Amino acid sequence: MKKTEILELFLGTITGILVGFIVIQILTFTPNRAQDFSLSFDSLKKTKFYVVSSGSMEPAIQMGSAVLVMPSPSYVAGDVITFLPNGAKSTPITHRIMTKQYPDNLGAVYQTAGDANEDLDRWQSHHHYL
Repeated sequence: MKKTEILELFLGTITGILVGFIVIQILTFTPNRAQDFSLSFDSLKKTKFYVVSSGSMEPAIQMGSAVLVMPSPSYVAGDVITFLPNGAKSTPITHRIMTKQYPDNLGAVYQTAGDANEDLDRWQSHHHYL
């Protein structure tokens, strides 16, 4: 591989990551959270990169899309989150929050669903599994 091909590949990858970051920020940004939006070094350290492996979030997020996930101090219905169902050590899932509840002293619990799915997910996710 020539140096120019490597450079083009590198720049294409960086561009894709930045575009993915911007798309996720747009999808999860709501006017009532404008005051919460900030980009800090600490949140950048916790940023994770995933590739979406199903079509459950189409058309908003296509299968094969890259997503950058940054933790937030709070989430509301309508936010798109990436989580481990019930804290299982399995493949993370990226779905939209449908409801947020506080059933106990352990913090918020979210009911989620994929945009392309007719039903809610059969599990709920605790805030600390996001």
